[in-house]
Amino acid sequence: MARTCSVKGCDRRHLARGLCRSHYYREWYAADPDRKAHKLEQLRKARDTDEYRERERARNRRRKLRKQAGGKAGAGGGDA
Repeated sequence: MARTCSVKGCDRRHLARGLCRSHYYREWYAADPDRKAHKLEQLRKARDTDEYRERERARNRRRKLRKQAGGKAGAGGGDA
Protein backbone atom coordinates (compact mmCIF):
# COMPACT_ATOMS: atom_id res chain seq x y z
CA MET A 1 0.00 0.00 0.00
CA ALA A 2 1.29 3.45 -0.90
CA ARG A 3 2.14 5.88 1.88
CA THR A 4 0.03 8.99 2.28
CA CYS A 5 0.81 12.56 3.29
CA SER A 6 1.37 13.11 7.01
CA VAL A 7 -0.47 16.47 7.07
CA LYS A 8 -3.76 16.12 8.93
CA GLY A 9 -6.71 15.86 6.55
CA CYS A 10 -4.57 15.21 3.45
CA ASP A 11 -4.88 11.79 1.84
CA ARG A 12 -2.66 12.37 -1.18
CA ARG A 13 0.18 9.98 -2.05
CA HIS A 14 3.50 10.50 -0.27
CA LEU A 15 6.33 12.16 -2.24
CA ALA A 16 9.14 12.87 0.25
CA ARG A 17 9.71 13.49 3.96
CA GLY A 18 6.24 12.20 4.74
CA LEU A 19 4.54 14.86 2.60
CA CYS A 20 2.61 14.87 -0.66
CA ARG A 21 3.86 16.92 -3.61
CA SER A 22 1.77 19.96 -2.68
CA HIS A 23 2.83 20.08 0.98
CA TYR A 24 6.45 19.15 0.21
CA TYR A 25 6.88 22.06 -2.20
CA ARG A 26 4.99 24.39 0.10
CA GLU A 27 7.46 23.47 2.85
CA TRP A 28 10.37 23.80 0.44
CA TYR A 29 9.32 27.33 -0.55
CA ALA A 30 8.05 28.58 2.79
CA ALA A 31 9.72 26.24 5.32
CA ASP A 32 6.31 25.66 6.96
CA PRO A 33 3.59 23.46 5.40
CA ASP A 34 0.81 25.29 7.29
CA ARG A 35 1.81 28.78 6.13
CA LYS A 36 1.08 30.14 2.67
CA ALA A 37 4.03 29.87 0.30
CA HIS A 38 5.06 33.52 0.18
CA LYS A 39 8.21 32.86 -1.82
CA LEU A 40 6.19 31.08 -4.47
CA GLU A 41 3.79 34.01 -4.65
CA GLN A 42 6.70 36.43 -4.99
CA LEU A 43 8.04 34.32 -7.83
CA ARG A 44 4.65 34.38 -9.56
CA LYS A 45 4.49 38.16 -9.21
CA ALA A 46 8.01 38.50 -10.62
CA ARG A 47 6.96 36.40 -13.61
CA ASP A 48 4.22 38.90 -14.39
CA THR A 49 6.73 41.63 -15.22
CA ASP A 50 7.71 42.63 -18.75
CA GLU A 51 11.41 42.30 -17.86
CA TYR A 52 10.95 38.64 -16.87
CA ARG A 53 8.96 37.89 -20.02
CA GLU A 54 11.64 39.43 -22.23
CA ARG A 55 14.37 37.39 -20.50
CA GLU A 56 12.31 34.23 -21.04
CA ARG A 57 11.80 35.06 -24.73
CA ALA A 58 15.55 35.60 -25.16
CA ARG A 59 16.32 32.34 -23.34
CA ASN A 60 13.86 30.45 -25.52
CA ARG A 61 15.37 31.97 -28.68
CA ARG A 62 18.85 30.82 -27.56
CA ARG A 63 17.54 27.33 -26.83
CA LYS A 64 15.93 27.14 -30.26
CA LEU A 65 19.17 28.25 -31.94
CA ARG A 66 21.18 25.66 -29.97
CA LYS A 67 18.72 22.96 -30.98
CA GLN A 68 18.94 23.96 -34.64
CA ALA A 69 22.76 23.96 -34.41
CA GLY A 70 22.64 20.45 -33.04
CA GLY A 71 23.90 20.89 -29.52
CA LYS A 72 24.62 23.02 -26.52
CA ALA A 73 27.53 24.89 -28.15
CA GLY A 74 25.14 27.42 -29.67
CA ALA A 75 24.60 28.76 -33.14
CA GLY A 76 27.99 29.30 -34.72
CA GLY A 77 30.13 27.84 -31.94
CA GLY A 78 31.68 24.47 -31.26
CA ASP A 79 32.53 23.56 -34.87
CA ALA A 80 36.28 23.74 -34.30
